[in-house]
Order: sequence, then C-alpha cells, then structure tokens
Amino acid sequence: MQVFRFQESKSRGTAEFPIAYYYIAETHPRYQMPCHWHTECEIVHIRQGSFTARIDDTEYAMEPGDTLWIRGGALHSGVSRDCVYECIVFDLDLLRTDLGACQPLLEGLRQNLSEVVPLLPHTCTGIVRAAEDLIRSVREQPAGYAFLVLGGLYRLLGEIQQAGCIRAARPQFPAAYRSTAALKRALSYIEEHFSSEDLTLDTLAQEAGLNPRYFCRFFQQMTRKSPMQYVNWYRIEQAAWKLSHTDYSVTEIAFQCGFNDLSYFIRSFKKHKGVTPKQFSINYKKTGEHFSA
Repeated sequence: MQVFRFQESKSRGTAEFPIAYYYIAETHPRYQMPCHWHTECEIVHIRQGSFTARIDDTEYAMEPGDTLWIRGGALHSGVSRDCVYECIVFDLDLLRTDLGACQPLLEGLRQNLSEVVPLLPHTCTGIVRAAEDLIRSVREQPAGYAFLVLGGLYRLLGEIQQAGCIRAARPQFPAAYRSTAALKRALSYIEEHFSSEDLTLDTLAQEAGLNPRYFCRFFQQMTRKSPMQYVNWYRIEQAAWKLSHTDYSVTEIAFQCGFNDLSYFIRSFKKHKGVTPKQFSINYKKTGEHFSA
C-alpha cells in the first residue's frame, strides 16, 4: 500500500471515461510533487502561490493563473511554495475522432511528432478561461459532465493552437534518452525496495547502470536531491500516506518504511513535514480530508 508510484499505472476515472481530478494544497501528502511519470497527459493549473515544475531536463517557474501541459511519458516533478493547484490526468484517446479537421493535430500529439508548449502563461487569457472551465467541469461533474469535459478539452486545445502554443516535438537525442531511462530504473528500484534498510548509493547506481559518482551528480541534477536524500524523502512520503490512510502505529509505520530507529524517523519526519508523525495523523483526522494519491 503506497502513496504513489514513480510510474503511475492507476486507473483514472472509469474505463469508459478515463480522467481524474486532484486538488493539491499544503495539507496534501503530495504537496511537493514527486518525480514520476505516466502514459496519460496531465494539466496543472496554479490557483495561488508559486510552483517550480520540472519536465525531463527543463524547469518552469509558475505563478497564479499559469497552466502546465505535461505530455504522456514525460518525467515530471514540482516544488510548491504557499501553493494551491489543481490537476487533471487524462488519456488522449478520449479525443479520438473521425473529423478530418482535428486528426492532424491529435495524431501528431499521440505520435510525439508535435507537442503542446509546456508552460501556458496566465497572460494567454483564452487558455486560462478554457483551462478553468475544463477543470471546473471535471471537479463538479454537473449534468452533462462527459460532454462538458470533452468539449472543454477540445476548446482548450483550440485555444492553445490559436495562441501558437503547438510546436514540432523536440528531437530526443540518444544520450538524453539513456539518461531518462537510467533515472526511471533507479526510481522504480527505490519504489520497490524503499522498506529495505540496505538501500545504498552503490546499489542504485548499479541498477541505473552508471558509475556511482556520475550517477549521484546526475540524479541530483534531475531531482534536486542526492540519491539517499531522495530515498529518505520517499520514505517520509510513504509514511505520511500511511499515517493518514491506515491504523498502523507510528512505530509500525517507521519500520514498514525502512527506518530501524524510531527516534531518527520522528526527527526526519518533523524536518520534512514540520510536525511529528503523531501530530500529522491528528491534524489529518481533524480536517477530515481524504486525499487522492
């Protein structure tokens, strides 16, 4: 039972209508977006505060009203600062159509021949209105929900195209592809073995197929953390989810998440979350919030 997977393969919405909505505020266990990827597209809209997103090897500084388009398969993460943001994750196949006028753009996006410019700024008012209306429909699910959402996605793509925010996909050079694949292998290994006490830098470097020194430098460049800092952070995130979603004791959760020293776990948790594990659990129960993983 985990808060998230680096390669998300969860079901979105329903099989007939695969789309999901997430509201992220400071109390959410995933307030800081972990480095991960999934086959679906994702739209992130900033409501307040600032958010620094990273997609593959590029960073984007975002502010209220900005929208981020994340193509399927891209490694992405984010750092929030006093931020509230909303996300929708959807399968591009929702927009399959026989209409000839729409086919070139949609097929180009599906085949990675073209791409949406990731950062869609708040100054593009047509895009902002379309994104907000789309997200509202997904969030509130009014009568006619499916039609409103499909129409909203088409409208958003139309506004994006009208604003000149569709471009030819950047070529992925072999070295960049190998680096991304190496990072994905390391992240997957962390996901599968985070509860193990002997998860080491050498082990992760070997899994990635890289020299330990280069791997450490490369990993920090991509995730803003050293490999072992990331392992510790991931363990804390898993613990936070367990504290808010299970009835395990603090001690049980500490051992389940790879900590063999309870005092160290409590100190590490407080350093990352600002409160002790017990207080985190109490705060969650007080708010009565139910977070989407």
